[in-house]
Amino acid sequence: MLSPTRFEGVRARMTTAHDCPGGCGQQVSRTKFACLICWRRLPADLRRPITRLHNRDLLGHIQAMSDARRWYRETARDRPRPRRGLAQ
Repeated sequence: MLSPTRFEGVRARMTTAHDCPGGCGQQVSRTKFACLICWRRLPADLRRPITRLHNRDLLGHIQAMSDARRWYRETARDRPRPRRGLAQ
């Protein structure tokens, strides 16, 4: 059984955020891979395995996220970023 202090540490790790892998600078909930704008920039063939393999195939899910991060590094930096808060 977890002690109260250990439980709080586990809870804190679960609720913290991480940087969006799309490079936009947004903080994203640990339950999300990327912010909504960067998620939509990611091609559907890279988005599908991330959502399909979540909670089903850990290694496959990690590989899918790695592929998406690689796409952001190699491709997304050359594309103009959508402006936040403005209609496209």
